[in-house]
Amino acid sequence: MLPALTAAINGELQINESLVRKLGGARDKPHVLDDETLERVERMCQGQRELLPVYRQQIERWSTEARSDAKVKAIREFSSRVERHAASTEELMMLVGEFRGKTIDSILGMSDAELALAYLSGQIKPPR
Repeated sequence: MLPALTAAINGELQINESLVRKLGGARDKPHVLDDETLERVERMCQGQRELLPVYRQQIERWSTEARSDAKVKAIREFSSRVERHAASTEELMMLVGEFRGKTIDSILGMSDAELALAYLSGQIKPPR
């Protein structure tokens, strides 16, 4: 079971880290994102958050049962991956929150007065 969960966490971690880089690159131009993209990322992260306690409980169980040095090492590696995964999930959620109200959908939904106020107050920046 440990190899299967390790493979799953590694895959999710790779996806999360890729998304963090891509969304981080949109910080100066959040208008290139749409609400649906942010909602998909948020749903994915919520699902991942729900599994984190399960992973942590399993790590505790395995840790008490581990007999060999190799098994202990594998469990520590898995635990490290789970914590990296948790951190990347939280970073994604922070980015989603940062982009709320600044997507193209949000901008197109504003009246002319709201758009002018958001621009003049510095809440949104002009496209580059």
